[in-house]
Amino acid sequence: MEYFWKQQDDIPFGNGYPLFGKEHITSTAVTLVMVVLFASLFKRADEKKQGRILKAIPLFMAALETFKDLFLVSVHRFGLGYLPLHVCSIGIFVFLLREFLPWKKAKDIFGEVAVILIMPGALAALIFPDWTYLYPVLNFINLHSFVWHGFLILYPLMILINGEVKPSVRHIHYVLLFLCAVVPPIYVFDIKQDAIISS
Repeated sequence: MEYFWKQQDDIPFGNGYPLFGKEHITSTAVTLVMVVLFASLFKRADEKKQGRILKAIPLFMAALETFKDLFLVSVHRFGLGYLPLHVCSIGIFVFLLREFLPWKKAKDIFGEVAVILIMPGALAALIFPDWTYLYPVLNFINLHSFVWHGFLILYPLMILINGEVKPSVRHIHYVLLFLCAVVPPIYVFDIKQDAIISS
């Protein structure tokens, strides 16, 4: 617990754990088991309760991300790399827009993006995390990362379960248009700031 409230720059190198080591495999397995458990509970809920759950998840994620950022600010470690400029952070905006925009077309578009882009990206991040070699298991940022990516898988899985989103190759332009809208400005920002944005 010595390094629980520490950011990577304040943790001596060598306190992390290896990719596909027992800590990584256990953390990923626990995350995915929790995703399946919550998804199965969601499936048994009635339609009204499902609607409330779907709205609660992105709100909770926004609160979780705000808490993380405030923590980083408090230890003077908030930097460009923590801005929400990568797929695993953009997911929160996709979920919020899908839940709270009133237009069905917008819900369809952002639902498709959530399922086709965000969920596979989050699963890949759990399988190949880039933070585990920097942080010990019992560290806030490490635990936050697994919880965060678990929610990025859970929310799209839920909208698949209740049938609100039915992915189709005919909708691939939704994802392509989304990427065309968000990637160029992030790329320009990256170049101008000489920044490497990582999840």
